[in-house]
Amino acid sequence: MDDGMSRLPFGNFLLHVNNTRLALGLKELVWQRPAERYGGGRTLPPEWQSSMLRRELKHGWFAIVDRWELADTLLVTRQPVVDGRFADTVDRQEALLKGYLRLQRAIESTGHPRPVVAHLQEPGKKGKQEFYADGVLLMDVLRGRYPDGGDIRVAFHLCLATTGWNPAVLLALDANQPFIEPHPRSPLRYVLRGIKDRAGGEEQVSEGLFKSQGSAGFILQTLLQRTAPLRVELKRMRALLLKELAESPELTESEHKKLRSKIDELTEGIRSPWLFVSHVGEGIHWLTDANFAGSTQKKTSFLSDVIDGINARQPPDRQLEYITSTDFRDIYAVHVYHASGGSILAVMKALSHKRLSSTQVYVDNTLLNEEHRKLFGIFSSAFWDELVSTGRVDPTLLAKISRDGTVSPDERARLEVHRTLLRSRVGVGCKEPTKPPKHIAPDFVPDGRKLCPIQRCLLCLEHAVLLPESLDGLCKRASELEFIRSGMSVTSWEQSSFAEELENTELALSLFDQAASSVSRAEWIERINIGVHLVPGFDGSTEGQ
Repeated sequence: MDDGMSRLPFGNFLLHVNNTRLALGLKELVWQRPAERYGGGRTLPPEWQSSMLRRELKHGWFAIVDRWELADTLLVTRQPVVDGRFADTVDRQEALLKGYLRLQRAIESTGHPRPVVAHLQEPGKKGKQEFYADGVLLMDVLRGRYPDGGDIRVAFHLCLATTGWNPAVLLALDANQPFIEPHPRSPLRYVLRGIKDRAGGEEQVSEGLFKSQGSAGFILQTLLQRTAPLRVELKRMRALLLKELAESPELTESEHKKLRSKIDELTEGIRSPWLFVSHVGEGIHWLTDANFAGSTQKKTSFLSDVIDGINARQPPDRQLEYITSTDFRDIYAVHVYHASGGSILAVMKALSHKRLSSTQVYVDNTLLNEEHRKLFGIFSSAFWDELVSTGRVDPTLLAKISRDGTVSPDERARLEVHRTLLRSRVGVGCKEPTKPPKHIAPDFVPDGRKLCPIQRCLLCLEHAVLLPESLDGLCKRASELEFIRSGMSVTSWEQSSFAEELENTELALSLFDQAASSVSRAEWIERINIGVHLVPGFDGSTEGQ
């Protein structure tokens, strides 16, 4: 079953086995047959395939950003930015620089952000061959400034992969409205907001780091900056058409409708953050419902192009399955499900669903169903193995086996020690609670039953054991020591063992999450200040405040 055996051969095998067992006087096996391979739920590729596709899109986007940064640098330095030993690269960069400079001059002279080849020709020279003689095409030059059809689809699909949004939500983003804003709790993060029309205008939210070049926020901000001149040109074109419409009352109904349609089309382009240039038409285009998934190589789809490229580098037994653009939302749901430890509520929040029934559709897929089936098999086997070998069922061991497949004897021993280890009042484990060292409790007389009354564990390097759950107790002791220091002179403090204990406590706390530590310490300081918690003395009693 782990190897994916289908239902029919498994059932035939089980039938022969049970017939044989009955003939031998044995009980039948009650093994569960596999479900139909693609019956029920959505079909998703294995997670390693989704990760590989996501990395390919990221690398593609990073290459685009690098190309734009190189073009900007060449225009500033006016010379190649590589070592002269790399002659081919130097020649290529020199040719690109010449083209970029021509483009810049053409834009300045024509006022159009997307000039044609004729505008890029040197004065006094004729024909396209002169421009192409350097081995640089018009699109090579334009791609140093703007995204082309392939670039914009890489950016769009990477945003699909990182937000889990539907394509329609990304396409509906309005470049004229502020859909990206700083996170209210951190200026390093952003909040991206979109609207899902299919959900009655429900807001979709995604968060990320501004500095992460693969995040949707960074991608969209970069695209808005690079395509701003194209958007200005579309606005100019629309203004001309609006003027023509207002000044031409004699237009026929057909002409009026055609002109209005063109104005609406330009309005759509002005709103779109997905502008790009091409070598066809007027050269300024944008992604729509009809073309966002289109192939740039005249194949089935853009993702098919990307997957074909990956598969060309993959061995025959590691070929990627084909997916569609809408599958990214399902893949994102699986990612959140795994990251949250299997919480369907976390998936519900990530997908901005109002009803749990909507979310259940996204966790009912072949990938998760197969994982659950395997996990149930591992869990069931471990359950009975533990019951037979130890006579009891330990939930911790079952969880470890289900997650990692096995538990070593050493890990079993460590778990047993962890459970039998007594904790002090500050949450620190103690190896010998009935035998405190003399420097901790000089007057203590061990009898094998009495426990250490002092419990200043951060001075007891011999017996103290820090545990994951020791954080709150350590914060409590650090707050107590700060309170004690506030009531002592500097000389008395430095001559006491409190200074060493506080230093050791701070060192121990540095191993834990600092945000959680700060919150806990603030709470203990407040309890001490209002008298809810009394600070213990040397002998374990409390000192009045």
